[in-house]
Amino acid sequence: MTASVERAEADARVDDVIIDVQELRKTYPGGIEAVKGISFQVTRGEVFGFLGPNGAGKSTTIMMLTTLLRPTAGTAVINGFDIAKAPYEVRMQLGYVSQDLAVDDNLTGRENLRLQAGFYHIPKDQVNARINEVLELVGLADRADDLVESYSGGMRKRLDIACGLIHRPRVLFLDEPTLGLDIQTRREIWRHIERLRRENSMTMFLTTHYMEEADTLCDRIAIIDRGVIKAIGSPGALKAQLGGDVIYIRFDEAHAVRIAETVEALRALPEVKEVRAHRDDMHGIGGEAQDGSGGRVLTCEGRSCGLAGGDTGSGRGARDRDMPGVGLPDTDAPVGSLHGGEMQGGSADYLEYTIVARDGNLLLPRIFETVQAKGARIASVSLKRPTLDDVYLAYTGRALRDEHGSREDARRFMMAMRRVRR
Repeated sequence: MTASVERAEADARVDDVIIDVQELRKTYPGGIEAVKGISFQVTRGEVFGFLGPNGAGKSTTIMMLTTLLRPTAGTAVINGFDIAKAPYEVRMQLGYVSQDLAVDDNLTGRENLRLQAGFYHIPKDQVNARINEVLELVGLADRADDLVESYSGGMRKRLDIACGLIHRPRVLFLDEPTLGLDIQTRREIWRHIERLRRENSMTMFLTTHYMEEADTLCDRIAIIDRGVIKAIGSPGALKAQLGGDVIYIRFDEAHAVRIAETVEALRALPEVKEVRAHRDDMHGIGGEAQDGSGGRVLTCEGRSCGLAGGDTGSGRGARDRDMPGVGLPDTDAPVGSLHGGEMQGGSADYLEYTIVARDGNLLLPRIFETVQAKGARIASVSLKRPTLDDVYLAYTGRALRDEHGSREDARRFMMAMRRVRR
């Protein structure tokens, strides 16, 4: 590749960046560091997510990027404008939807939008067209002239999003957009966010502590914890770093004498990364996997077993079907180990095994073929795919829904905000 081509590609990548954050910090009075020198970039048309618990630094970062807070150090540029040097120009580039609803219940939906249009100095001859445009976008055209107090929670949030779109921003900031909403309303908001992105190629910066929300909406995610970015990548890529899909197998006890030979044959399959045995009381036969994996357990009868409906029970769509999964339970024993070191009465104490696979979908048919060829029989099998909960735990050492940590972080944030107000 020539130097001129390399420079052209580098320039193209730079031109594609709409948010550029470098070593951004925020220290509140009293020395509390809410954001500790984070750096990242967001490209045009991307849905970029901040994933973390309350108090992780998500909202503080958004408040700095939207010029509501001045950073202690570092730089941030949005569509070519520095947040510290050109705050007015930055505000004209973005829309902001906060955690708390900012709509007035005593006004109609249309009146709320007209008020917002005035804040952005939209020319009077364009206001009605803009209002009708955003009402259509969020699906509220038929309720535009009703008082907001008659709206459902989901409709109010959609109107709130419409208020952030009235001036046609280049970047839309969504700070916990579905916080406190029920799952049905949350999914409705997701559909509208995906529609905005699809039809308008809009760049979106989303903060959330809902794993499924981040996994569903975001092209890339930054995991942030206590003011530090731990990892950045697509949901699939972050999950891929954890190792491999996990397949749980329980053999039929009647064919236990053939298990050891079968397991060795499974270990030799090219898609297999690891096989480990564990006590047969760790999983039940049939029904739901008892390890909390959420994988579907398939009961196999006869000498073959198929996946019901073609579903592996992973809970994910085609986007992440080739993504590896999580590590193995610490309680597992080495492959082929038997309780007491020998077989008793022709049956092994270890009937259950955990297999880490590079691609569980590809490996499952090979497993059934191998087991059948060795004369063994599978009683049940389940496939577990990684989740963002697993990713967050791996990078931060604690679960995202750790209530103790969330409360502690929330108290620290509230104390800092009280000092700012003084």
